[in-house]
Order: sequence, then C-alpha cells, then structure tokens
Amino acid sequence: MNRDEFERLKEAEKAHLRKVRALKQQLREAKRKQGLLDALRNLDTSGLDETHEEMLRQVTEQNVTAEARFELAMDALDEAEKQEAARAEMARLDAERQKADAADLVRQMKAEMLGDAAQHAAAQNAPADKTAAAPKSIGPSGPRPEPESEPDAPPAKSIGRRRPDSERD
Repeated sequence: MNRDEFERLKEAEKAHLRKVRALKQQLREAKRKQGLLDALRNLDTSGLDETHEEMLRQVTEQNVTAEARFELAMDALDEAEKQEAARAEMARLDAERQKADAADLVRQMKAEMLGDAAQHAAAQNAPADKTAAAPKSIGPSGPRPEPESEPDAPPAKSIGRRRPDSERD
C-alpha cells in the first residue's frame, strides 16, 4: 500500500467514524424523545384537572376568607370610632351637666346667703325680743353679756385659755 492509498483509507475511516458518532447522537436523542413521549402518554390528565380545580377552590376560599376578615376589621374600626365619638359626646354632656349643677349650687348658696343676710338685718332692726329665736350665725353677733357671778367665785369654765381678771372687766 502506498502512501496516497493509506491517506485515502484513513480519511474514509474518519468519515465513517464521524457518521457513526452522529448516528449514535441521533439515537440518544431519539431515545430521550421517546422517553418523554412515553411519559406524556402515560400521564393521567384526569387527576390533573381535579387537582387544578381543587387548587382554584382553595385559592377562592382563601380570598373569600381574607375579604371577610378585612370587612370585619373595617366594621370593628368603624364601631370603635362610633364608640369613641359616643364616649366623647357623653363626656361633653357630663361636663355640661356638672357646670349646670355647679351654677345651680352657686345660685342656691347666693340665695341662702342673701336670705340669711336679709333675716339678720331684719333681726337687728327689730326690737330685741328675748322670747323670739334669733337667727343663728357663725361668729360673734355682738357683745357678750357677762355672767353675773360672785366676786370671789372661780371663773366659769371656758374652752381655751383663761383671761386674767383684769381683762375680763
């Protein structure tokens, strides 16, 4: 065999090996595709539809539950705002009532004080009648009469400090 013939055979063998390699590659891809097709054919789509429907039902249920919770929270917030407004209104009305009660009490006390002052003035202007009951007031209403006692008798009992005899007369 000469050199040219050897090179030609060598090139033919290389071409043959390339073809075999390409065919093996095609066979591997065909087997892979066949496996995928078999898997798709064996896939049970009826269960898939049921699973899809179940998932949709769960998502819808969760959505409805979330919306209901949101509505309840909004209602509770509105109710809390209404209660707070009612409390504020009650506090305002209570304050107004307390002011009115205080004003009534002041008016009543003024009326009593003016009535007592008028009675007191009338009693001082009227002739002294010892049988009539004098209006009671706080504090001295005039000079106190000294009790008639014997000069050697001990002083009458009093509350507080005793005054010396020189101050009493």
